[in-house]
Amino acid sequence: MKADGIIQYLSQLSKMGSGVGEYHQYLLGRGKSVECTPYHEVPGLMDILSEFDFKELKVKECWHNTWKLCSRHKELHYVDGLYKNLIPTEHAWCYFDGYYFDLTSEFVLGNNVNNIEYFLTDRFNFVELNEIGLESRMSGEYTKFKYHRSKGHLDSFRRKKTKNKQSNSVSQGKR
Repeated sequence: MKADGIIQYLSQLSKMGSGVGEYHQYLLGRGKSVECTPYHEVPGLMDILSEFDFKELKVKECWHNTWKLCSRHKELHYVDGLYKNLIPTEHAWCYFDGYYFDLTSEFVLGNNVNNIEYFLTDRFNFVELNEIGLESRMSGEYTKFKYHRSKGHLDSFRRKKTKNKQSNSVSQGKR
């Protein structure tokens, strides 16, 4: 499925003022439409994941789910981008031996990946994933991190991420 809806969405947002438009233009410039294959149809994948506990995958944690898979299985690549089931959303999924697959969407959410648009903005092998994970101190949103790093905005980006984590913890009754 082509990512026409995502491309249209990013094109509209790229026309906005301030940093919003510039960031979405950045995504458009580096991205491409890709198709995911149902994970059970990816040759050799089930052999690699034979000991993986699928119950570890969580809803609304695509970046962490993908990071967890790729950090344990060096053959897998981490993919950053957007997907559109209903609305375009920043998302992470995996790549293996010529195939893209999305365990969070398919296994956790029960979606049919053949009906979802995917727009790849970055792909990281095991070494690259570890490097950017250490540098960013995050388990996802690496394309956004790279954008802010290229603009010299890392301090404000990190402060915003820390502030969001703290407000989420307070709203959930955690301290």
